[in-house]
Amino acid sequence: PYTSGTARLIQIQDPMQITRAELEPHRLQPGEIILLKTANSSYAWYLEPFNPKFVHFAEDAAAYLAESKIQCIGID
Repeated sequence: PYTSGTARLIQIQDPMQITRAELEPHRLQPGEIILLKTANSSYAWYLEPFNPKFVHFAEDAAAYLAESKIQCIGID
C-alpha cells in the first residue's frame, strides 16, 4: 500500500539526534505524514564518503512516534 496526502515538515535543530523533547511541542496527531529536515541535508552525499555522524533517531523519539500513531515518517 502507498501513503499519500498532505505532509507536515518539521525542522530538527539538534545536530546529533532527533529526540522526543524536540518532537513533543509539535503535537503529532494520529494519521499524520511527517517529514523531518535535519543537518543531514547539508551533506553532499553524492560527492563525499558516507558520514557516520548522521543525525539519527534517539530511542525516546522512536517510541514517541509509535505512540503518536502517525501514518508515515520521512527523513532526509
